[in-house]
Amino acid sequence: MNIFKKIWAKIKGESTSSPNPKPITSTEYQKMVEGKIDTIVAERLADCENLTKLNKSLRHWQSVFKAMAYAESGFKPIERYVEPPSLGKDVITGRQNTSEGLFQMSYQDSKYHGCKFDWNQDKNKSDNDPTKTIFDIRNNTECAMDVLDFLVKKHGSYIFNSGHYWAVLKPSNKRHGVFLSRYESYMKKVEAEKMEEVKNPWFEIANGELNTKEVSGNSDNPKIVEYHSVTTLKATDDETPWCSSFVSWCLEKSGYKSTKNAWARSYLNYGEKLTDPVEGCIVVFSRGSSSGHVAFFVEDKGSSIKVLGGNQGNQVCFAEYPKSRLLGYRLPTEKI
Repeated sequence: MNIFKKIWAKIKGESTSSPNPKPITSTEYQKMVEGKIDTIVAERLADCENLTKLNKSLRHWQSVFKAMAYAESGFKPIERYVEPPSLGKDVITGRQNTSEGLFQMSYQDSKYHGCKFDWNQDKNKSDNDPTKTIFDIRNNTECAMDVLDFLVKKHGSYIFNSGHYWAVLKPSNKRHGVFLSRYESYMKKVEAEKMEEVKNPWFEIANGELNTKEVSGNSDNPKIVEYHSVTTLKATDDETPWCSSFVSWCLEKSGYKSTKNAWARSYLNYGEKLTDPVEGCIVVFSRGSSSGHVAFFVEDKGSSIKVLGGNQGNQVCFAEYPKSRLLGYRLPTEKI
């Protein structure tokens, strides 16, 4: 049985002596290791006070640690690298410092960071024996989390230029680019999954803008000016009516095309016409004979319609408008 099958069996708690073991592809193996890292980080992150202070996002840290494991060991739990003599000997093994496992840890980390590596249990095993405690994926990952938590406390960041740990986290090292590329790839996947989970992503974006208000006096809220920037009008103040600019900005931010028009009624011929509204769809109301108001549908209140929109009382908020003013419901369909 090849070494990866042995590791796979060990992680799954299966016997390595079973007849005709199922072949394991490299893709399956990588997904297994990634999944294991995700689980361990999710279980241990709350104990890493400095990591969570720096960034509360679980997905961020899962991506960081997976990218580190890829750049350090290529997801090979039995990877070993004997460090140069200048780094001295491991205080636990008495041998030349050696980096081992997914995150290239060392036995002396058990002394300095409380890692669960047992040299007494491992010292008589061959260098690449997958049953060594330092090769255990949980032991190695938890150790990496504890060490990085310590380094974040020391440096204020997980990207640093000094110290002996993890060359892949140092911008001056050629492997740093490998780490960054892999991290960005994971985060793009996270964002894609997040957007997929959100039925109407523009509506979530709109909710995130709640309480954005006009500024009184001669000043202008730069956020509202930003809403205007996606329209052809490109108004530079927060007094120009901005309900349509807000809707356009939310759509564009979520990856959907907008009318790019500051006129609310421009949305009457936009996307797909709906007879029955759904949460987050676009609602167009009349205002006088030619003007209007546009916002996102929240709830049918009987004689009125509750919407989330901009320029509602000079701010982004929830508001209700008479159903008698309804001109139509529209649903975005075309992505940028």
